[in-house]
This record gives sequence, structure tokens and C-alpha cells, in this order.
Amino acid sequence: MQFTIKSQVTTVLNNLQADKAKYGKAKDDILKNIYLSDEGKKVSLAEADAAWTVALQSAAGALNTIYQNAIDNIKGARLSGSDFQNSLTQALSFINLMDGSITDRIAFDLAQPLLGDAQAMNRFYVVLLDRLTQPSVTLDTLAGFSSSVDMLKRLQDETAGTFSRPWGNGKMGLLFGDPFGGEDPMGGPENVNSFNLAMELVTAYINNQVDAYEAHMSELQQTFSATPEQVDKLFDGKPVLPAGLAQ
Repeated sequence: MQFTIKSQVTTVLNNLQADKAKYGKAKDDILKNIYLSDEGKKVSLAEADAAWTVALQSAAGALNTIYQNAIDNIKGARLSGSDFQNSLTQALSFINLMDGSITDRIAFDLAQPLLGDAQAMNRFYVVLLDRLTQPSVTLDTLAGFSSSVDMLKRLQDETAGTFSRPWGNGKMGLLFGDPFGGEDPMGGPENVNSFNLAMELVTAYINNQVDAYEAHMSELQQTFSATPEQVDKLFDGKPVLPAGLAQ
């Protein structure tokens, strides 16, 4: 299943940057056109604004679809086969036979064959929640898919808010407020610079959040496939290397 989203997000943001450049050039050309009346410029500027709004809405929709597809893939992640079913049954039976708590390391060994199946991980998390002392490597790992989904949902909300919150005449929103004080964000050299800076901030913010999600998923999948020796290091607070790599 496709969990990585970086390249898709980069494509959307690059296209939006290209649309922004077209928008800036269009407004500049209109304002410099000596053959257009003031009313003609007003109409043309409104058309340019409308085209930029469509570009923003398109980018927001594309990003939302990328995030949602990743969420669906994570929630739909399943393992199959008799080995998996036997591991799940044996793990649950073993825990039910235990009186009281269970050590974090034993719990992890029981859970590891189930890692990668979102449904089994959620079920096992609930079973172990009251039996393990926090902080718990096992509980953190079992909650890994859920925390990934939370990261993507937060990105969905923030992207929607960023691209819909008005700046001045409604061009674009930003997590950091309205930097233009209600003025046209492309109305003068200083505002143009602010507009470009705002676009850079939006792009950097989204990229940083996507990088954090990708790093989380990478670390999670490394933990899923860790060898016993690597699990020992994990419980010693040391990094878990991808399977097959020497220290």
C-alpha cells in the first residue's frame, strides 16, 4: 500500500507556485497596461483574482485527496494467512491467561507478528492498555498507525484553513493570520514581497509537516520488521536499524 505522500505533495505545491507566478505577472501586466481604463483594469484584476482563487481551491482539493488516500491506506492495512491468524489467536489467548500486568518486552514479542495490520494493532492496543505501564514501547508502536492518521487529519484541517481564510480581498489564507491588514496583497511592492513570503511560509510549513509524517512512518515500519537484536536496542533506548543493516 502507498503510505508515502512526499512526491505527490511536492508536485501540487510546485504547480501552485507556478500558478502564483502567473497570477503575479497577470496583475503586473494589467496595472502597467496604459490602454486599459480604470474600469477595464478593475474588471481584469477581478478576473485574475478569480483565476488565482480557483488555483488555490484546486491545490487544496488535490492535497486533501492525497492525505485522504494515505489515511484510507493506513486504516485498510491488513495482514493475512494462517500464520497471522494463529499469531493473533495465540497472543490474545496468552494475555487472557496472564494474571494482571505483563512486561512491555513480552507484550512486544507477542504483538510483533501483528504489526502492519491496522485492525489487529488497534484491537491489541485496547487489550494491553490497562496491563502495561507507561511509557510503553509496545503501546506506542501499536498506536503508530493511529498517530499517523492523526497527523494526516491535522494536515487536512490546516490545509483547508490555510487556503480558505481570506487575506484582504480574499486571495489566500494563512495559518499565521492576515499579514496585509485587509489590503490587496498584490497592490504594491511591499505587499508583493509579503505575498511571496507568505507563500514560502505556507509551502515550508506543509513540507515540514509532511516530512514529519514520512519520518514517523519510516521509523514505524522499521520497528515492524526489527530483528530480536534490534528490538533489544529499542528497549535500551537505542535506534532500531532497518532489518539487514549492520550497526
